[in-house]
Formats: sequence, structure tokens, C-alpha cells
Amino acid sequence: MTYAQLKQKEIINTCDGARLGNVCDLDLSPDGRILALITPAPFSFAGLFKGEGVVIPWGAVVMMGEDVILVNLPGGPRESDPKM
Repeated sequence: MTYAQLKQKEIINTCDGARLGNVCDLDLSPDGRILALITPAPFSFAGLFKGEGVVIPWGAVVMMGEDVILVNLPGGPRESDPKM
């Protein structure tokens, strides 16, 4: 699977059915393994970004289908560190 194919898939949290968005970036280890998927931060009411992005640990990925990526995040996603 290529990055272009990966970023077209929508991420869904299986715990609450929340749509977390599409992949916009990856967190990679020095040897090239995927550590986390990153989606854009949710928009605030004023239409501005709240943070840098939402980090979904690779270990939370349950299944990848043709159109979606299912993840298991019981506590919900966390926003990325702005220093990343």
C-alpha cells in the first residue's frame, strides 16, 4: 500500500463510531516503521485549527478496509505535541 492510497482512507474509532478524518501524515521510526497515523486537528467553532493534529498510535489500528481504517481508541484520540 502506498501513502497516496493510505491518505484516501477515512479513520473510524470503533469504540464510539467517531469519524476521525483522513490520514494527513505519518510518524515513522528511524528504521521506517509506522508508529502512528496523524489526522488534521478538528476545526474550532471559529474555523481555526485547535492544534497540530490528532495522533493515532499504530497499535490502535484494528483493520484496514478498502475505504476505511478502523481503530480502537477507548479514551479517544489525543492531539499531537505542537513541537513535533
